[in-house]
Amino acid sequence: KPLIEKRLGIPFAPEDREKAHEQIRTSIGTFYGSRWLSMLQDSEPEARRKWLIDPPGFGEFRLDGKKAYAKPDLVFSHDGRNYLVEWKSGKPHREQNLTQVQAYMFYAKDIMGLDLESTVGAVHYLTHPEEEPLVVDGRNLDSDEIKKTIKSEIRLIESLCEDVATNTPKPIGHFPKTDVDGYCRLCNYREICKPDFRENNI
Repeated sequence: KPLIEKRLGIPFAPEDREKAHEQIRTSIGTFYGSRWLSMLQDSEPEARRKWLIDPPGFGEFRLDGKKAYAKPDLVFSHDGRNYLVEWKSGKPHREQNLTQVQAYMFYAKDIMGLDLESTVGAVHYLTHPEEEPLVVDGRNLDSDEIKKTIKSEIRLIESLCEDVATNTPKPIGHFPKTDVDGYCRLCNYREICKPDFRENNI
């Protein structure tokens, strides 16, 4: 899939290019300084063969019969624990990310057969090295409370569907459009939501 700048014919200004390069440099530096890389480098050859990078499938799993979606970027084992790691390149949203990483742990239980107590979920913010990684230890989870949170998210998503069984969303008119045109400039859904958008709108 082409970069949205190329697809929409948006000029890539030198300052935008330098900003992107700086984010890439920061991300690489944060990755190489992460504890997860140290664990991977410390792994035995047999364990390395079991690493899962972007696990196959769409990340669909069942929570008490309800369909949910979640898939971590990396799954690996180290010293008897199973780690589910998500790399983030955007701004930290710890509350949202907490629900997301907890859902990963239920995904690992349902799809991979991993006990919750054996798992550690983590979100690492690559472009924000000053932000502590979000780490959730499966041994400390209140599984009933987390199920309630995830099911609440599922109900919200289902409320936006015309047909839940086929995951078909309601008509586009059901979703209010933002009045802040700056959000639209690089939005992946701009062509659907605002096909008449013009650069000089912002």
